[in-house]
Amino acid sequence: MKPGHIDQFAHLSPFSSVKDFNESMKKARKRYEHHFTKGERIALLTLIQFSVKSMEFVMQG
Repeated sequence: MKPGHIDQFAHLSPFSSVKDFNESMKKARKRYEHHFTKGERIALLTLIQFSVKSMEFVMQG
């Protein structure tokens, strides 16, 4: 994968909306959360929030 603007990678996403992404992440967190330390859970939530902001940016443009 070559670096580029975030909207160049929108076609790689299996999610059609932010709602779909959030529901999927909620299920995954519920299923696997016990495998992570507190710090890892915080990092994961930060990455999820960044991903949502990126998705919203791409969907607006």
